[in-house]
Amino acid sequence: NLTCIFFLRNLTHYYNSVAVHINSLREYKTKNGKNPGQIMAFLSVEDSTACLDSAIVFPDAYEENKQLLYEGNTVIVMGQVSKKKDTSLIINKVSQA
Repeated sequence: NLTCIFFLRNLTHYYNSVAVHINSLREYKTKNGKNPGQIMAFLSVEDSTACLDSAIVFPDAYEENKQLLYEGNTVIVMGQVSKKKDTSLIINKVSQA
């Protein structure tokens, strides 16, 4: 299993999973993209190794997984490091830990 420190140190750009605790979640309405007006989320998550303040869930993934995405929950997130911003984790899938 990977840990948050792997993402912070930019040790992986591949699709991976990591168990995290959700510290905070901020919803935003998209202004651009294929369907403007959809809701996406920015999360601050952590495990025992580090805190990631820039985990991103785009609208399609957020709609599919939002029932598990709330402050205080511990989940397994699957995703990859952003190619545009190396310290952002792009979350594609979520399952309950």
